[in-house]
Amino acid sequence: MDPKNKYNVAVLGWWYGKNYGSILTYYGLNRAIENLGRSVLMIHEPLGYNGFRVRWPDDILSMDFARRTGYQYTEQMHYSQLGRLNELADTFVVGSDQLWNPLIGRVNDDLFLDFVAPDRNRVAYGTSFGNRGTEKFKPEFIAKHAQNLQKFKAISVRENYGIDTARNIFGAKADLVVDPVFLLDQNHYSELSAKATISPEGQYMAVFFLDPTPEKKSTALAILEKTGLEKILVICNPDEGRTAAQEIWAEEPRAEIIKSDSPENFLRGYQDSSYVVTDSFHGTAFSVIFEKPFSSIYNDKRGADRFKNLLSSLGFGDTRRVYESDTAETINANDNVSLDIDFAKARNYVENGRKTSLEWLDAALDPAVKSSAALESGKAVIDAASASVQSHTLDLDFSANSDIWAITKGKDGVSLRVTSNSGLSGKHTWVNLRKPLEKGTISKIKISWAPRTVRTSVNLHLRSAETGQFKVLGALELSNASGENHVSELVFKSPGSEYNQLMLGAVHFTGSNPGAKISKIEIYPASQQDWLSTKKTQPLKAATQKSSIAIPPNTPDREQIVLNVLNDDRVRKLKDELLILNPSLKIYIGRELKEYTHNKVGGPADILTFPTDIEEIAQLVEFALENDVPYMLLGRGSNVIVRDGGIRGIVIMSTGIDHFSLKDGEFTVGAGASFIEASYYLLEHGLSTLEWASGIPGTVGGAVYMNAGTNVSDIRSTIKSVKFIDHRGRLKELQKNEISWGKRYTTFHEHPNWIIVEATFSTSPSDRIELSKKMLATVQVRERHFPLENPNHGSTFKWWRAPRLLMQAGLQGYRIGGAQISTKQPGFFVNVNQATAADYEALIDYAIAKVYELSGFLLEPEVEIIGERPHRYERYSEASSTTDLERKVVGPQA
Repeated sequence: MDPKNKYNVAVLGWWYGKNYGSILTYYGLNRAIENLGRSVLMIHEPLGYNGFRVRWPDDILSMDFARRTGYQYTEQMHYSQLGRLNELADTFVVGSDQLWNPLIGRVNDDLFLDFVAPDRNRVAYGTSFGNRGTEKFKPEFIAKHAQNLQKFKAISVRENYGIDTARNIFGAKADLVVDPVFLLDQNHYSELSAKATISPEGQYMAVFFLDPTPEKKSTALAILEKTGLEKILVICNPDEGRTAAQEIWAEEPRAEIIKSDSPENFLRGYQDSSYVVTDSFHGTAFSVIFEKPFSSIYNDKRGADRFKNLLSSLGFGDTRRVYESDTAETINANDNVSLDIDFAKARNYVENGRKTSLEWLDAALDPAVKSSAALESGKAVIDAASASVQSHTLDLDFSANSDIWAITKGKDGVSLRVTSNSGLSGKHTWVNLRKPLEKGTISKIKISWAPRTVRTSVNLHLRSAETGQFKVLGALELSNASGENHVSELVFKSPGSEYNQLMLGAVHFTGSNPGAKISKIEIYPASQQDWLSTKKTQPLKAATQKSSIAIPPNTPDREQIVLNVLNDDRVRKLKDELLILNPSLKIYIGRELKEYTHNKVGGPADILTFPTDIEEIAQLVEFALENDVPYMLLGRGSNVIVRDGGIRGIVIMSTGIDHFSLKDGEFTVGAGASFIEASYYLLEHGLSTLEWASGIPGTVGGAVYMNAGTNVSDIRSTIKSVKFIDHRGRLKELQKNEISWGKRYTTFHEHPNWIIVEATFSTSPSDRIELSKKMLATVQVRERHFPLENPNHGSTFKWWRAPRLLMQAGLQGYRIGGAQISTKQPGFFVNVNQATAADYEALIDYAIAKVYELSGFLLEPEVEIIGERPHRYERYSEASSTTDLERKVVGPQA
């Protein structure tokens, strides 16, 4: 960069990253701006904010590419010097990537262009706030960056929901554009690929995995066989992925690993291929740009929603999706794994998107075009979004999903009466809003009514007329619920425009002649300040101070944690309401979960329940949803660490759902049944299917949830179907081919609020003596190799080589508190002396750090860590002011 030069545009973003996605994203943006007749300066990452900002080597892949393609770029400088750049450029652009996601450590003030002078233009192209959630935006973050974003001349985002986030959270207007790689056409990338140092020959399949695994390799080989192609060209992840690729593909003679890493070679590998298999978002995008038949494995580690949104926009839906759990049989049965593919819709989307996005960018960069993004000075951020809500009164035309509600409308209002005191769960009544409320809109609802119930509060919900799904808005506190007239008010934030009905649940109306007479329901616009002022913080109760030096004074000890739960008025109230709903339900409050886990650690559950059939589980889920209470299913606690603070909300123990049945060679078993008992039940009937599982603790539901297995077999080998309770309390069923399977992974990981209640397996006749020998041998092997004499949660880490790495790091026998890395099998962490969950977590973190220090490999825990730590850090944000019981938490079933 020549400091004397003047540039039309300066671009700030992660163009110096070491992966092809970042490199080519910013290459697309750079060249698009230049093609619009502007000169471009790329700003290197500023230093000085925190440890996430590092000095980048000058000889890495991205910097070599920047020089080859003629970028003009700055040297890295301290952020305090950024103001000097105002002398070099008229317009500053922040590029794509999650530059506005506060959960990423590298996101700082510079990415909101806080250093740009008032007389310079600020533009954002395709910038992302990260995932859909808005809880991550803390008040101080909003206050600071709402001001920054409202100074932008123009803002565009790459996800639809980013438009809502910009408007509702930061008070800024945003438009939707295509990903920057689509700003250049195929011919441009072909010219770049012509500079590659490789020249692939023959009919081959390109495989580009960011996170290669043996399972993904098997899927790729199955596709190779089906397509009839000769060989595979393996394109490595340039971000330190060559070693992993070499290890995965070492023994496959049909696979050739690309000789060197560069964006040009990446593009050439795609351009000359006959088919592409990838787990990369941008790898998928370039399959479309070059119009190559392709299959995508949605990469959950890097955001499966990105794949879904992209392929939906391109007109493919999920037709191009394959799974790393696919077998040769499932690939052969998949008609969409084919060399024939129609790119007409995708081509139309890309061409139209490119045209409109370039028009938007050209206008944004034109000094003559005035700002359309900034809001009027002095307006409150959320007030602006809420101002669109007009005050209105609802028509009181109530409907219901059950005749348990008696509805009578008269001149002076509507009478709602609950005609039974039992079977109330899931019985709702609702009234339509005059018009849907946009997501994030803040409103106040005012109900003039005379409620009749023994409860002191009634939950109010928004419901979707199309799907029946509903969201809890909050509780209407009832100073008088004996049928006298009064007014209840509630300020709420709309969860989305699809929720277009106001709803009440029958479970909130009990006692003598329960129901309500409603004379008027009004909705008014409200402000962010109204919203914040209605949220009530719930400080921790007094706790025993452990150390005046190191331990925060509000860290309770074990006894105080239990007492806090036992003395919690809302917990006791919820227990009473559950017993009214189901008097026979076995239920406890404040019971320590260490009594129910295999490793013997875990603090108290607010409410611990023991349902005895599937209907009771559905009832508990419905109760939790209607009362905005978090819920979690727990089986025999074999593969979890429950933190010492315990679990808030309702814990549903599935062990009472333990039925067995055999019909026409199929074995159906309740999710709470012991995995070991299920295998011996089949032995008694001379049937083969789960004999490999003898000796494995836990429930059948937990085994299905995580696709439990050994080096002999796993769940997916013989399973036929799974029944589950979905997020609305409905019983549903999935067949085997409708479930995604992977190494200790299933579809149920993507839907943690689904609860597995039953599974059906195929069986085959077998000799009882032979089965018994196999099962005995399996048990003996486990006894010889694993430290079953001590409490433990089974294998701690996912990778089968983890025990070897722990031994090489000298960690065998290492101990923190009462938890120890087993001297018998270091993959097992055992409880040797009244260990706590904190001991286990500290030992796991220490082991991960030491192995990484030794090998550079980052171990990933297989055991699931759930619940709360005893200490809660200070909470200042809007999100943190919700009570414990208002936070939805669902999780494992082991």
